[in-house]
Amino acid sequence: MSVHVVPNNDDRQHSAVSCWCDPKIEYLDPENGMPYEKGPLVTHNSMDCRESVERLLKEGVDKDKDWACVSVEDGVYDESHRFPMEMKAES
Repeated sequence: MSVHVVPNNDDRQHSAVSCWCDPKIEYLDPENGMPYEKGPLVTHNSMDCRESVERLLKEGVDKDKDWACVSVEDGVYDESHRFPMEMKAES
């Protein structure tokens, strides 16, 4: 099992296995140094480059261009476990 952070309404579909966007995979929680309880955290990169705009503006690009947190089991997104994420500005 793993948890994926994926861009909603991106210009290209993302895959839970071998995604084209070369996602960042984290195994340890930086806050406590322990492994994530639900498996690795996989953060996908958007094709529309929204994360770059978000870093510059310190806010989301558009309401329909947000991010979701999705559970993955056996290489398949579990859409019943898709949750929206709040944008947090980096300091």
